[in-house]
Amino acid sequence: MCVDVSDHRWRYNFKMALSARNKLSVDEDESYWNTSQISQSTKKFNFDDDVHEEWDTAKRFSKSAMKDLPFEEHEDVINWDGSATSDAVAFKSARYRPPAEVAGSAPTGRQGGDLKAKNVLTGKMEADTRPSTTCITHSKEHDRKPLAMTHSRSASLTLGKTSDSDLSSSLRNHQTSVPNFTGSQPGIDDIVHHKKTQQTATEIAKLESEVNFLRRAHARQDRWTKLEPKETVKQIIKGEIYSLELYKSKEDKVAFLDAAIESHDGNAITAAVLYLRNTVKKSIFNQELMERAVAVSHYLQYLKLHYDFSELLDMLGMLGRNEEAAILKYKQSVAATNPEVKLRNLQTCYRTHFETDSSISHDAGHVKQQIELLERQLPIEKSDKQMELEGRTRIFKEHPRKASVLDTSVITTLYYCCFYHYDLSENSLACPSAICKKHGLTDKQFMWVALSARSRIRDWKGIEALFTTKNWYGGTKMKAVIGFEKVAEVLHKTGAPPDAISKYLRLVDDSDKKLELGKKYKCHEVVIDTLVANREKGELQAYQQKLVPHTVEFYYAADALRNSSIKWKS
Repeated sequence: MCVDVSDHRWRYNFKMALSARNKLSVDEDESYWNTSQISQSTKKFNFDDDVHEEWDTAKRFSKSAMKDLPFEEHEDVINWDGSATSDAVAFKSARYRPPAEVAGSAPTGRQGGDLKAKNVLTGKMEADTRPSTTCITHSKEHDRKPLAMTHSRSASLTLGKTSDSDLSSSLRNHQTSVPNFTGSQPGIDDIVHHKKTQQTATEIAKLESEVNFLRRAHARQDRWTKLEPKETVKQIIKGEIYSLELYKSKEDKVAFLDAAIESHDGNAITAAVLYLRNTVKKSIFNQELMERAVAVSHYLQYLKLHYDFSELLDMLGMLGRNEEAAILKYKQSVAATNPEVKLRNLQTCYRTHFETDSSISHDAGHVKQQIELLERQLPIEKSDKQMELEGRTRIFKEHPRKASVLDTSVITTLYYCCFYHYDLSENSLACPSAICKKHGLTDKQFMWVALSARSRIRDWKGIEALFTTKNWYGGTKMKAVIGFEKVAEVLHKTGAPPDAISKYLRLVDDSDKKLELGKKYKCHEVVIDTLVANREKGELQAYQQKLVPHTVEFYYAADALRNSSIKWKS
């Protein structure tokens, strides 16, 4: 806050007069103040700017005291109302000084040197160290006093020989730093409002909290406002907050469900169906749902995604979709990892869905075969596991089991039994032929699987017995329902030696096919015999050139070429 210069100058003169009066003794000082007209006055001090009798008395006292002081500027050039005297230079009062000037360098006189003042107590000239400023800062104690009586020592003007014209020039220089406001003189309101208003972070946060509060209040108000079903559906589609609690009657809930179906939005339909299910009786829910196929589809899909299989089975049964219910129950049954639990679930599923419904009888046979296969696998697995642990069976020592037979297909089970239990009788659960009869496997399936299994363990006699049959006259002959070319192929894949392959390759009827397979599987004797039978001397000579010299096959071809009884083609 800035103080008028006229008031400031008078207060300075008054203070200096008081300082001079300090030379008097204590008794004289008390006597003086007791006889002072100011202290004897019965009038109270008025804080207004009007001049009263007390101020006139103080003015006369200060003038008489200042006559004895060694100052050149002891006469007033400014009236008490702030106007200039008749013989003084007029200047404008400055109420504003920029902070840069207030915090400037040390005060200087008119010539730039240090200002000095005469100490009224010692009579010596001393350098003035008080700040040169016309802007007085008031403390809280000063604010409670009149403006003219709140001057402090640290805020007094700098002493020195300064003329009135210099003071006016200084004030004009200070006035140029005041912002350009409208009018000749800026007021306090102009200076205060000149600062650009800018919201702080606290104010912004406060505004944001008010906005959020209004939004929540608006949302709470909307929650308890009953909207039309179509409007609520729009809120669901847009992803906005919605409430279904106000739809309390059955008619309102059904109307909301119909509005959701008309929108063709899956989320809205599912929300309407679930709200109807949770708020009405089950019989009413089933009745309303069965009349709306679209709602049924969405509800069934919802149950599948949330693994509510019991409710899903009830809904499918109510809708008469028995085949879907049976397949769903079957999937649940086979999902069990424990074979014994899986067997019990399959038996229940078969009795509940497949056995009683004639429309799915074609699938009932497959489920029954799976149950029978699992009933066969459980005791086989238990017995073989025990024998493997005991180590008394040769086949389990030479060929340890790589996997369990449980929960495998019928072909895999047949392969397992042909590998480990090929010689068992038909009354045994692990007998391969018994498995074929029980599950309806064909001779081709059995021969293919048995040939592959027995060739893995190099049971050539067992393979030969597999293809040996008796005729009507008690004789034997070789017969393969899969064809001997397939037999040769299986033996080659299982790593059988060329001699074992050649034995069955000779039984191939087609000579061209036999010649092709002989070259492919490197059965050289079969190739040489086939060329001799076809009387192809040139091809035989060319094939001999490809053989390794001095080998059995090489000499076998040479003997055939030297045989004079063979009539070669020209």
